[in-house]
Amino acid sequence: MADGSVLPMRFGLLAPDDTAVRTALRQRREDYARRLGELHGTAEYNLKAARSQDDLLREVLEGSEEARRLNQCTRDGTGTYEDRLALGELVARQVDARQRRQSDEIVGRLSGLARASVVADPSKDDFLNVSFLVEHARADEFTTAGRTLAHDYGDAYDFRLRGPLPPTASPPDGTGHGPAHRHPHPSARAPAHHPLGRRAAPGRRRGAVLRPGPRPAGPRRTGTGPAGGRIDEDEYDRREDELLDRLDEITARRRAPRP
Repeated sequence: MADGSVLPMRFGLLAPDDTAVRTALRQRREDYARRLGELHGTAEYNLKAARSQDDLLREVLEGSEEARRLNQCTRDGTGTYEDRLALGELVARQVDARQRRQSDEIVGRLSGLARASVVADPSKDDFLNVSFLVEHARADEFTTAGRTLAHDYGDAYDFRLRGPLPPTASPPDGTGHGPAHRHPHPSARAPAHHPLGRRAAPGRRRGAVLRPGPRPAGPRRTGTGPAGGRIDEDEYDRREDELLDRLDEITARRRAPRP
């Protein structure tokens, strides 16, 4: 990387000899040269973002009269099983809509400082995983904008920025390169980790938001977990109870007199 741009490859390839390699390079010379030109003088920065589940659920309750009604019915014992399902489904929809909207806002604020951006599937507690292709000359400006963004969103959010990295997340264009595993080139220096903000407040644990599916007709029921897998009845009930307990705690804190 110190001598020039490195073109990321999606898969490692084996060739029988040097002649085969030279032939492949000649056949795609224009494509490779164009892509190298696009990556020249750039590095990749990867941003992940998460949010305190308590803060997110509190926002859902404050913004939805129906969620407050269903939560109250569940708390005072007047609600039905269908009310409990409806509450879980409503919270899941609200959480998903808010996270999508905030993802778009965050990417929009930083995209103006980058040549390109690629959004990938987030993992674990994150709601955003995005990579930016940033010119070396704008690297400081980009990281400063990231810190400003983290400050604006507040302590309920956890932003982690890594870079500079080899540009491995650029969109595929048929040349065999594009999204790849993040294995930096051996000559690359270790990427810096930029702590953009303090860790999210306590309570951001997995399974806090239930995403139930339709109730099946059989004696057993399954729901969809945070990672998209299926869960059995006991796990479904555990997560449902955890959600309702969390909503109870948030409601109690909202009603408690301020000191």
